[in-house]
Amino acid sequence: MNAKLTPFSGLRLVLRLLKTHPVLSMLSLISLLLTAIAEGVSMGMIVPILSKLAGDGGDNIFSDTVGNMAAYFGIEFNAQNLLLILLVALTTRFAMQACQMYVSRRLISTISYEMRQRSFSGIMGASLSYSQSRKIGDVVASVFTSSLQAGGAIDNIFNIVIGLAFCGIYLTLNLILSVELTVIALSLVAFVTIVILPRFRYSVKIGQEHKNLTDEITTFLIDKLDGIKTVKTFMLSERFENAFDKVSDRYRTMDIKTQINRIFTNLSLEPLISYLAIGLSVYAYTVLDMSLALIGSFFIILYRMMPQLRQVVNGWLEFVNRIEHFSHIETLSNDAPLTEPDDGSVDIERLSSGIQMNDLTFVHPKSTAPAVNDVSLNIPALSFCALVGESGGGKSTLIDLLLRHHRPTKGHISVDGINLNDARIGSWRKLVAVVDQDGHLFNDTIANNIRFGCEDASDDEVRDAAQRAHAAEFIEAMPDGYDTVVGDRATRLSGGQRQR
Repeated sequence: MNAKLTPFSGLRLVLRLLKTHPVLSMLSLISLLLTAIAEGVSMGMIVPILSKLAGDGGDNIFSDTVGNMAAYFGIEFNAQNLLLILLVALTTRFAMQACQMYVSRRLISTISYEMRQRSFSGIMGASLSYSQSRKIGDVVASVFTSSLQAGGAIDNIFNIVIGLAFCGIYLTLNLILSVELTVIALSLVAFVTIVILPRFRYSVKIGQEHKNLTDEITTFLIDKLDGIKTVKTFMLSERFENAFDKVSDRYRTMDIKTQINRIFTNLSLEPLISYLAIGLSVYAYTVLDMSLALIGSFFIILYRMMPQLRQVVNGWLEFVNRIEHFSHIETLSNDAPLTEPDDGSVDIERLSSGIQMNDLTFVHPKSTAPAVNDVSLNIPALSFCALVGESGGGKSTLIDLLLRHHRPTKGHISVDGINLNDARIGSWRKLVAVVDQDGHLFNDTIANNIRFGCEDASDDEVRDAAQRAHAAEFIEAMPDGYDTVVGDRATRLSGGQRQR
């Protein structure tokens, strides 16, 4: 299991994922920068427009710059033309923002898709011991819910970057208007940030609780619904309803705590900035003797910055709340100890002489007691061998070793003198027929379930296999015959039919 991610190690992981898609990442960044520039131009137009409307002469850097540019292009410097330029800048800003939203969503959806595929492939390639040691609900939650939440965390980073870019533009404009007012405002914003830091740390804790409860609920539902017949037979419905109510209520409580944490953060941010705006406006008018046009421009820009600050703060809260999901995906995708035994290079084409087990011992991971201990056995070809013993004696584990689901901890298995560790898994398993004590049928057609042993089998071969298993009669009696979908957990078949 990977170590728990910190917010900044999670941020590094996001950057690493973005690097896997350089074109989309670059397009998203370029559209973001163009959006921020267009926003800066539109906000910069406020000063000359207000100056013109107030008739104060427009003695400021914004009015001078726009006036010089208007003269250069032969445009009359009046309020109507300034409003037209503002309209063009705003339209450009909205168009670029739409492009940025599309590109970033395409990028995030692609990364989420790849995380789902990697985590599912990790489970498919994991050792049988690992698969058997995990709760199925945890695995389902990690493959789907965690990849979804991790994609949401990447979206949070994009929102944070967008918010920071806009805040940078707004701060630059306000610095040009008044360095003194901007420095005071920044100092108070820094103070507010220090005040809300504990909220960020608390959000990490809530994120871990959210992931654990998501796994617990998913496991509970799969376990109880998978055994619905047993639940009804032994009248356990009320008992499990009460149990589900408890875990569901814990999730509700956690969800409320998440919202309370966000409310406290926003209450620390917006009211203080509002009070700041009132105090600074009085200070600017009475002490700095700024014109009403400049004061109005300063606070329009300051208030435009407020939702962006909130987006940065809430985005970071949600990001640290979600980073726990990255740990689970990374574990499923990258943990080398989880993988199946390495494939060998020798093909086994037939069984001629027999199978030999020499001093075979196997200990399951995270266990100290051997499941199979010092077993030696010789099974000649064309013979029958029955393994008889008490429950838990290691019979199923011995078969799993024979199928190469595990590597022996000690000793080895040979097939016609070939060490099974050196054999290609596929070539060996093609020679083996398995009738498990708990056979599983997939929610697919009967024909496809038969084909799982040989995916390229023809229809005639499928029917021949059904005849040999004495299953053809009841299959052909079904309305759709071999195309009948057996249903979840093969509920459309009887117990005897499933075994065949």
